[in-house]
Amino acid sequence: MANVEAMGDVLRGILEQLAKSNEISQALIAENRALKEMHAASPVLAASPSTEMVRAQAGGHRTVSNAKLMGDLARRLPKYAYSVTEPDSFKKWIGRYELVFKEDGENLSERERTRLLIGCLEESTFQRFVDSQRDIEDIYNVTFDETVKALTKVFGNQSSLMVRRQACLQIARSSGLYEDPVEYTNKVGEAVVDAQLAKMSGDDWGVFVFLRGLDTSGDSAAKVYLMQYCESVEKKGETVTLSGIHDEWVRFLQLPNLHHKHLVNRKAPVKSRGSALIATVQDMKLKNVSREKGPSSKRSLPKKREPNPSKWME
Repeated sequence: MANVEAMGDVLRGILEQLAKSNEISQALIAENRALKEMHAASPVLAASPSTEMVRAQAGGHRTVSNAKLMGDLARRLPKYAYSVTEPDSFKKWIGRYELVFKEDGENLSERERTRLLIGCLEESTFQRFVDSQRDIEDIYNVTFDETVKALTKVFGNQSSLMVRRQACLQIARSSGLYEDPVEYTNKVGEAVVDAQLAKMSGDDWGVFVFLRGLDTSGDSAAKVYLMQYCESVEKKGETVTLSGIHDEWVRFLQLPNLHHKHLVNRKAPVKSRGSALIATVQDMKLKNVSREKGPSSKRSLPKKREPNPSKWME
């Protein structure tokens, strides 16, 4: 009898556990049914992603892999390779393919989009970009737009604004590079925008015309020196003025050592014996003439003329 009663107690315990488990299951089924009906009744909720998916996206990761989409887009995008001869090549490349990343890759997470962009860099170009971003712990955690800005800075035009403005004057069809009218017009438009001609102030235009006018053979060394001077001032974030570049030009002309230092950097031609003799004779003639004229024949040097800034503003 004792065994029978013990067996009965065990069976009753099992039945009670089954009943409780059944109640829990029924409650879960009812809850799921209610949620399903709620989603069906509300189009907004029906179209929204699940709670788990939203949570995953908020953390920057997705539960569903976009590897296939990334692979498809990677096959469509050509590799980008930086070239020194084409300083604006990345600007043109991203301008052509940016919509592929943003529209065709709309379902990608920010990290996946950045990975896809950096994956388009050719090996040496990739290494150069990585070296420039050493302060960033994980370059793939940077947003797509910020990565584009960084790439544009690293692989963009490194020429100073002054050099780009002077380069506008070198555009000419006589060079034979722009036989197509459309190509010529596009080049002019790109150069004007890149040189920011629309933002030029009065001082900018003054310096621009000043440098343009130094076109004699004797001005070549001075022009190179003054362009370097303008670049150094520009890098400091300061403005080059017309009076400032005039003073620097006069300083260049008055300092022989500085002047000769910036002349064409090449060895002086070796004079032949005959030319050296002729030069000696000419030098003796000049000395004789100066003795005949005497000290009274010396002419006084003209007074230094200073530029008048007030006339520029008229």
